[in-house]
Amino acid sequence: MSESIHRNTPSLAAIDPRGLIVRNIGYHRSSAGAQAQVRIHRQVFGSTGLMTEQWDPRLLQLSRSQPDTAPNQRTVYSLGGQALRTDSVDAGWRLTLMGEAGQLLEEWDGRGAHQAHHYDQYLRPVAVFEQAANDAQALCVERLAYASSSSEEAARNRCGRMVRHDDGGGSLFHEVYGLHAEVTQQTRRFRQASAALDWPQPDAQREARLEPDGFQTTIGFNALGERLHHTDAKGNRFDYTYGIDGQPASIFVTPRGGVRTQVLGQRRYNAAGQIISERAGNGVVRAMHYREFDGRLRQMTAHLPAQPGAALQDLRYDYDGVGNVVRIDDLAQPTQWSSNTQISSASLYEYDTLSQLTKATGRETAGNTAGPALPARVTFGSTDDSVWRRYTQRFSYDAAGNVLELQHVPSSGTGFTRRMSVAAGSNHFLPQADGKAAPGLGQGFDRNGNLQALAGDHPMGWDVRNQLVRFTQVRREGGNDDEERYAYDATGQRILKRQVSQARGVMHTAEVRYLPGLEIRHDSATGEQLNVLNLDAGTTTVRVLLWDRHPSGGRQDVQIRYGLSDHLGSSSLELGEQAQLLSQESYYPYGGTAWWAAKSASEASYRFIRYSGKERDASGLSYYGFRYYAPWLCRWVSPDPSGDADGLNLYAMVGGNPVTRVDAQGLAGTPALESPNDKQIRRLSISRRLAHAGRIFRARIQAASSAAIRDGLSTYIANAIATGVDLAVFSTVQPTAQRNQILRLTVAALDAVSTAHMSTGIAGNWTQSAPYIGTVFAGVAGLGYAVYGDSIGDQAEHSWDPVAVQRLGGHVRSLSRELAQQVLRGHGTGVSWGSTPLRGRVTRTAGATAAYALATVANAVYGGDVPALMQPNVSPAIEAYDAAMGTMIRGGHPTAVNDPHGQTVQTPDPAGLMHGGLSRMFNQVWTHWAATGVEALAVALTGLPQAAQSRGTRRMVMAARGVIASLTEWRGFFVAFARRGYTTLASGWRAAPRR
Repeated sequence: MSESIHRNTPSLAAIDPRGLIVRNIGYHRSSAGAQAQVRIHRQVFGSTGLMTEQWDPRLLQLSRSQPDTAPNQRTVYSLGGQALRTDSVDAGWRLTLMGEAGQLLEEWDGRGAHQAHHYDQYLRPVAVFEQAANDAQALCVERLAYASSSSEEAARNRCGRMVRHDDGGGSLFHEVYGLHAEVTQQTRRFRQASAALDWPQPDAQREARLEPDGFQTTIGFNALGERLHHTDAKGNRFDYTYGIDGQPASIFVTPRGGVRTQVLGQRRYNAAGQIISERAGNGVVRAMHYREFDGRLRQMTAHLPAQPGAALQDLRYDYDGVGNVVRIDDLAQPTQWSSNTQISSASLYEYDTLSQLTKATGRETAGNTAGPALPARVTFGSTDDSVWRRYTQRFSYDAAGNVLELQHVPSSGTGFTRRMSVAAGSNHFLPQADGKAAPGLGQGFDRNGNLQALAGDHPMGWDVRNQLVRFTQVRREGGNDDEERYAYDATGQRILKRQVSQARGVMHTAEVRYLPGLEIRHDSATGEQLNVLNLDAGTTTVRVLLWDRHPSGGRQDVQIRYGLSDHLGSSSLELGEQAQLLSQESYYPYGGTAWWAAKSASEASYRFIRYSGKERDASGLSYYGFRYYAPWLCRWVSPDPSGDADGLNLYAMVGGNPVTRVDAQGLAGTPALESPNDKQIRRLSISRRLAHAGRIFRARIQAASSAAIRDGLSTYIANAIATGVDLAVFSTVQPTAQRNQILRLTVAALDAVSTAHMSTGIAGNWTQSAPYIGTVFAGVAGLGYAVYGDSIGDQAEHSWDPVAVQRLGGHVRSLSRELAQQVLRGHGTGVSWGSTPLRGRVTRTAGATAAYALATVANAVYGGDVPALMQPNVSPAIEAYDAAMGTMIRGGHPTAVNDPHGQTVQTPDPAGLMHGGLSRMFNQVWTHWAATGVEALAVALTGLPQAAQSRGTRRMVMAARGVIASLTEWRGFFVAFARRGYTTLASGWRAAPRR
């Protein structure tokens, strides 16, 4: 690392008063003496603290001269904080519709595609329908079925669990589940090649679209959920053992009808959990050595115990101060000479201040091309020194991280320069041709950002889910094209690759079926039928080749190939069962093949795994699991399906640092050589972030706990007082018609007073005539009980009016509750709105109402099922929950105020007691009449009295009453509104002229 490059290039963050990072500032310099360029990332947050816009340095700079420039990503959220619409300059727009329970219902995107998700009554997904813009109707691309609760299903641990999933590749059946819900037996059946991807509902019709044979996989787990054995669809078995620390210790493979063979064992770990040695089944010992002061990998070797001095692999690593790999030496490779020039095996790397790779040097074979094709294979033992040469690659990037130019300069022969044209308002790219911008820039991508063609006339087809489903190798006018087609399961993983090609007028098919731990390969041109068992054990991979039919026509054959990978997981060396060399490969920094060698053309044809441990297709693309990568372009051919998880440039490969970072699935880059210190630092930084979050939320959590205790206790007190009044009055005094009338008039008077108070205060915000309005509303409220009585009939003389008794108890509880709240308000910490304007309180009050409704609706519907002994605890528990949730939600507002208090009992505030008590009484008034209206509506709609209504009707009615009860959460909002109205009235009266 050059100190001069990094001098005065700090990383800065600008934080707003809410603690949100609104700017990330970096300084870019790629060479010593150059002026550092400022790179600013901008984030825009809404009033709720959610990120609504993101800008990279390139588009942010462009927006200053072109104000209509769109941000890299713009997001619109629902009231619940869920992303409803995202607009990306790379991936287009996507609109999602969510259900009440947060389930995904529908999606639309910029290509005109539509997805609809269907659920059963338990909100389990049962079907997915898709319709592309050019489809006449929606097609069912997924169907899901679930097991019943029968004893037969219970024996398989399947009750209520998914048992069948029809997807893009066929149908997956889950026959048996384990105790921890893991699938222990499953069968995959593939869809017939001629069958359309549109799953009908009847089982028989779906069966007709499947191939008759299935592929069953069985997996065994121990009590800790660790895999013990795995039997694939062809009857081949892997067995696993673990050490006392739970780390994998050894692996055995037993081919169908064959002998059990240990393919990996004697694995040892250091105290940091890093592998320090292991022994493969062919006797090769792998050893890893780490730097003592930071734990980074410094050496990776492979050798036979009988030949310790003859290394098969000896990789040495050097790093700069921040952990970027700056040198890799493979000392197991001999030094070559060409034209009196030493061709060493060392690879050197340089970076800019943003850790983007700017220069790489290494070794290659002569005659390499700039395209996706592999270079000519080298034969082991070749004495032709002219084959080898050194190369230097230089990379330049724009402010968004796009590789604009790659200069490839060999030590001999002719090099090349590849330039990319990048769209002005996005990261869409096309290679330049003959030094000119490629024609159709901006036309080479669909509206979702998927590349439409590769290297000229090689079209690519994409499905509704932006998965590559077709690549055309050769186009024939009036004839069949040579192409590869792909199919995926419901998780987006490829399960089928079918290549169709024509030779001498005959169409041939080469097919690969991907199953758990197994690939089934068939080639109609050669008649080969091959099963490949896959085992990825980290630094060593094992691939067992078993032929059902050998291309030479011989009997079934078995070959075990041991792969030795580098720090990126790239397959560097393949060895046979006797540790003999089968193939070897070295790569350019961004993944192209610099050189490769094989024992023979036959051995070379079975080298399926290459750069980063991924399969290379006929297109030259590498399949990563969720995306396809073009090594010669140094970028992905479709946007990141995980969004901005790996940065705002949705096509960039691991942030421009492919030597130090690796992307395992095509979603996000991670450090390939992370040291234990790095992990500890990350853990510490996570701990610090958690501590920071703890500091932010600690006061809120304390306040929520205090509020829950205060409200719960005050509710207990209020209920006790109301019960005491009930016992003192209605259990000792004999009811009469006159006394019932007095009771109703008392309730009517209390209704009138509370209604007059609230309506006058609210109306006072607009008019000085508010007292008259309050009087009218008070009369209406009081009239309800003033004229009440005839419905009770003769029973009025023999029992107390139950509604009036309940209403009076409610008023007593309201006043008692407010009094207790006033007395207890000094206990613990509180959160008040402070100076927050009423308009600013609406969103969070609505959120608190929704949280409260979860409890009130559940109580209204199921409260009657609570045992009698527990009934007195229900309302205090609900109010405690409401207080806690309301405080948490309110406390998140930037202008909310934490009010720390001592543990003291306080004297009630007269004004607060009046406003609070009367507002709680008013809640009793309007909720009573609202509930009465709901009951009357139910009677009118059903034509049945309450006692004769069905259970379903009663649940709907009670749920509606629960929703009504939750709306009392707005009491604080309207109290503040009413108090402001009284202040306005008082100001008007003081300003009025005296007569």
